[in-house]
Amino acid sequence: MRKELYGICFFFIFIFLLFSLLSYSPDDPSINVVKGPGQIHNLFGLLGAHVAGLLIALFGLSAFWIPLLLLLSTIYIFGNRPRRTTLITISGGILLVITTGSILALYQDSFLIFGQEFHSGGIVGFALRDFLKKYANTAGGTMILLLFLIIGLVLAISFSPTRFLKNCWKTALDILGHANSVYTIWKARREKKKALPKPKPPKSKKKAPEIKTPPLNIKTQKSTPKPKQEEFEFMRRTEDFE
Repeated sequence: MRKELYGICFFFIFIFLLFSLLSYSPDDPSINVVKGPGQIHNLFGLLGAHVAGLLIALFGLSAFWIPLLLLLSTIYIFGNRPRRTTLITISGGILLVITTGSILALYQDSFLIFGQEFHSGGIVGFALRDFLKKYANTAGGTMILLLFLIIGLVLAISFSPTRFLKNCWKTALDILGHANSVYTIWKARREKKKALPKPKPPKSKKKAPEIKTPPLNIKTQKSTPKPKQEEFEFMRRTEDFE
């Protein structure tokens, strides 16, 4: 029963911190901003504005790790994880919060997110950045912070680089195997298609040869003359009577 109560409290704190940070505004009153009464933009009002302002002032953008770590702690509590696991998660989370802000502060002082300006590292991040720049320069400081960032990930979320690389390699092999099988099937279909006899084009119908008949020479018969009456001598008329 006690674990359930702790889990519910941690989950409420997670919601409170997450929405307070997401609705953070530099114009809201906080520990580093003195402002008279006016409109407060934070979703949790004056309390959320003060808490978000304090976390941003201390850790900068890396303050967003805090609600996520609280969520992990809530999951561990509900999952009946041993207390040692929760303590390891908290210690890794502290490393994440410090190193993330310091890495961002090495390259830029502030970032514009959701239309609001957030400090990259806060007081803690800027102090560690200045120390590393003085003794290790930017490149050396980045390498040192990346080392502690990986350690923080391993402790906070049980991140194993070896297991991660093995999973990446296995995924790459699965993708290559699938691509190879697809190529093999495509190649077999292509060869099968080539082996099939090609359909012959339909023969064009030849036209029957035209029989040319020579023109008929038909001689036209001459028209028969009209019959003519034969005349005899005695039939001729004479003036005298005979």
